[in-house]
Amino acid sequence: MIGRLERVRDQGVADANLASVRRSRALLATLYPQIPTEALEERDTWLNDAIVLAIARWVRATPPAERTRASLDALLARLTAFCVTTLGARAA
Repeated sequence: MIGRLERVRDQGVADANLASVRRSRALLATLYPQIPTEALEERDTWLNDAIVLAIARWVRATPPAERTRASLDALLARLTAFCVTTLGARAA
């Protein structure tokens, strides 16, 4: 997973902007010690992809007048629930 962060940094993303990614991964490892690191890393990648796709679909499907702070907050709340449930699932 660190390799992916290094590639992002090589594309011009500042280290300071990656700090939250590193922090979230450390917190996940603490919250889910029973889940192997490889499984958490894989889930993190899949969830990042799913979140980006969900937001893109929302933007495409939602008329501009309906793209309010409240509707975005509602989407983010549903995505957060999805992510928390998915990350904590027992590893296969």
